[in-house]
Amino acid sequence: SHSSSELLSFVTDKAVRNRTKFLGEISSLAQAPDPAAYTAQLRAIVSELHNPCMRLRILQQVVGLDSAFSRDIFFGVVCFAHDIVDRIANGTRDAASDVFNTDEA
Repeated sequence: SHSSSELLSFVTDKAVRNRTKFLGEISSLAQAPDPAAYTAQLRAIVSELHNPCMRLRILQQVVGLDSAFSRDIFFGVVCFAHDIVDRIANGTRDAASDVFNTDEA
């Protein structure tokens, strides 16, 4: 059952290891040298979250999204932000509007 797996996580120290790793990942965001690196790191962190959990709720608060956004939607928002920042960092012409251009053919 779900509650027994949570208990097992604490007994085996898995939860502590996961949270320690998460703290390191979040702390490294503050050291990101530029917006592109920041969003890439954030995307990597969110991609490792598999289901609703405390770490997801913390990241949602950091980014300013509430719990109404699922993990998949949150990941999409982070990927979208990273794409925009990456295009700007790489000097893509009119990067922000380029993301919205679609070929309707």
